[in-house]
Amino acid sequence: MKKRFTILMISVFIPIFIACNSLPKTDNYFSFPVQEIPLPELEENLVMDLMPECFSGFSSFWIEDSLFLGSLGMAAEDIVMTADIYSGVETGRFGKRGRGPAEYLSPVAYDLHDGHFLVFDIMTAKVSDIDVKKSIKNGTTITSQIYNLETGEYAYLPLASIHRKNDTLLAFNTGNDPMSQDLYNVPDYVSFDLSSGEMKEDYGLFKSISLVNKKKEREFVDVKSRLALTDCVLPDNNKICFVMKFIPQINIFNPETGECHGFRVSELSANSIKPEYLHYNSVCSYGTKVFALYVGAQMNQANQAQITTELHQFSIEGKLLRRFLLDGTFVDCRAGKSGLYLSKAVYGGKDVALYRVNWETLGTI
Repeated sequence: MKKRFTILMISVFIPIFIACNSLPKTDNYFSFPVQEIPLPELEENLVMDLMPECFSGFSSFWIEDSLFLGSLGMAAEDIVMTADIYSGVETGRFGKRGRGPAEYLSPVAYDLHDGHFLVFDIMTAKVSDIDVKKSIKNGTTITSQIYNLETGEYAYLPLASIHRKNDTLLAFNTGNDPMSQDLYNVPDYVSFDLSSGEMKEDYGLFKSISLVNKKKEREFVDVKSRLALTDCVLPDNNKICFVMKFIPQINIFNPETGECHGFRVSELSANSIKPEYLHYNSVCSYGTKVFALYVGAQMNQANQAQITTELHQFSIEGKLLRRFLLDGTFVDCRAGKSGLYLSKAVYGGKDVALYRVNWETLGTI
């Protein structure tokens, strides 16, 4: 009888335990639920085409229809180049560095939408709207509008990403008062009214970390890091998908409701050598899928850390569908009508090259 009772209790509690363990839970750092998701089997290397050499030299890039825009990083003069994505022919360079009209002291965040390229200058707290087609046609920077953002209580606004929707600018602020004794480099999404420059809302997605606990929380953050490296607008145009540094996790955020849900691949954490190799470098969306570049680490025969990159394909609900091993260190991804584009560090990291994966290779999107 006792044996039957024990078996009965085990049969009751095991399903309950499994169900409870799969439910979303909240970490010490996140104010939104985080759910662990399974890791699918690694598939064969992707077949990809190397794009023309004229695309080299950029750091990050954007694609819209046949238009390619590449950030020129710390180039002495221009901040962005444009090219035709199919032919690889460069069509222009604009956005001068400097203090004059249509010039920028320290451009750090960008957004391309409907032929307009937004540039956020961290030194002036200004967002410039560049009309790309007119700039290419005239051979110089044509600015449609300049928006002044109010810094409020902050000495500066280190915005990592920006997205415009109507008269609202959604931005990821990576440095809310990092010197405070009560906060530890707390990032968050904020929204601005572009007509006035005033900050409308701070979404409070992340919790404060006391400085006395920063060593304990080091698995989540680092003084020199940005927690959210990159984000993208999802196909419904109402949600944002942002990815994490130091954590193999993507997050689906709805700015209209303020709701956010995280999805973490727990198996990847166990295979790491160093926490700094555990993150998604870039994320983009197309159709009903989300694509993210995961930077991991493996041990080679010489017992040295060898950085590897994988391409992960998610559903827009946060389910990890497929993963591919990539040959080399890939740093950025964007989606266009003709395929998925990936940039790869070459020549020891001194330059980048652009590759394209056709949609047929990835299956139906």
